[in-house]
Parts: sequence; structure tokens; C-alpha cells
Amino acid sequence: MDEKRPRGWFIVGTDTSVGKTRFGVRLAAALTERGDRVGVYKPVETGWGDDPRTTDAFQLWRAAGESGSLDRVCPQHFAAPLAPYLAARQEGRTVDERLLISGMSVYSDAVDWLLVEGAGGLCSPITPTLLVIDLAVRLKLPLLLVAPDRLGAMNQVLMALAAAELHGPDLPIAGVVLSQPHPRDPADSETHVDFLTRKIGARMLGVLPYEAASLAPEIVDRLVG
Repeated sequence: MDEKRPRGWFIVGTDTSVGKTRFGVRLAAALTERGDRVGVYKPVETGWGDDPRTTDAFQLWRAAGESGSLDRVCPQHFAAPLAPYLAARQEGRTVDERLLISGMSVYSDAVDWLLVEGAGGLCSPITPTLLVIDLAVRLKLPLLLVAPDRLGAMNQVLMALAAAELHGPDLPIAGVVLSQPHPRDPADSETHVDFLTRKIGARMLGVLPYEAASLAPEIVDRLVG
């Protein structure tokens, strides 16, 4: 699937529930407000209940203007809040690895930007033999890493980047964003940003505050160039 690959990013967290959907929603909305055509793709999601409006895929789809169908945004979903292959097993199903990749092809000519969101952390398993990081490499989109702005963030970011850098040019790193899971003293966030900026330079993009309804324009500008 190398032909006509759209520009975009693979959004992944340092762990599950760290704010990657919250960040992705605000990035999709910011790009849409610029007048850009934005596609969103969640290759697989678990914890999918009776009401799809509660899902990550739905939030991303709505932020991008509700283009296409929700099934196109997330072609594989399972009810149990487990690793995808375990959730699929509970339903007597398996994760279709080919569909994880081919499901992105519908966006090749249709969008200016494509946001792909992973499931869990960078090294979370999708199948017994495929990790989220492996899928990111196959989809060939720059990595956007989201970490929670809390104690342990600096270690988590550096460990995740070290894992990504093992893949060299096959997994370029677009940047890192800290997402605040709760109200936080700005001075504490500045400590994290200052430290990470010293360690990773311009790849440290900034912070998504807990109360922020939108993404800081400078983060968007740095991503789109």
C-alpha cells in the first residue's frame, strides 16, 4: 500500500488511557477548521459497547466532520476491554492483520491529512505476533507520541522513543505531546517540557492542558510545517 499514501501521523500513547484520543480529536478538529480534508482511522478498538457514540472511533470521526461511515473509521472492533486478540477470542473471532493495513487504503486520494490512532501503548499486542509499533512501521506514517503529564512521564517518553528509534528511518518520530489527565500546576508541566526539550529537542511539541478545548496553534503549525 505504498501508492498515494496520504500525509499524516500514527498517534500512539506511552500506555493506555493517557489522552491520545483527546489529542487526536483536537488535532483533527484543528485541521478541519483550517479547511483541510481530514481522515481518521482506528484500525482496531476494544471495549466497544452498545452505544458507538462512546467509542474513540466515534469521537475522532465527529471531530473530522463525520465523513464516510464509522465502520470505515474502525473496521474491526470488539466488546471486551482487552488486548484486541484476546477480545476477539472471547467472541470466537480473530483480528484480521491484512485488514488493519488495507483498511487505510480508502483514504489514499480522499484526504489532505490522515490521523491513525493505535490501541494502547507502543508495545501493546494487537495479535500474539503483532505489536502496535509493528503496525506503525507497516503503515509508514510518522509517529506522534502522547504521554500523560504526570509523575513518570519523562521515563515513559524516553523509553517509548528508544523503542521507536530501534526501527530507524522506518519509523520517523514527528513529536511528543504531554496530555494532562487532571488539573496540574503549570510549573510541574514546565519541568517536564524543559527536561524533555533538553533530551529530544524540537520533537517536544508541547502540552495539552486538562481544560483545553482546542490544540495550541503552535503545535499544529509545527506539525503541518
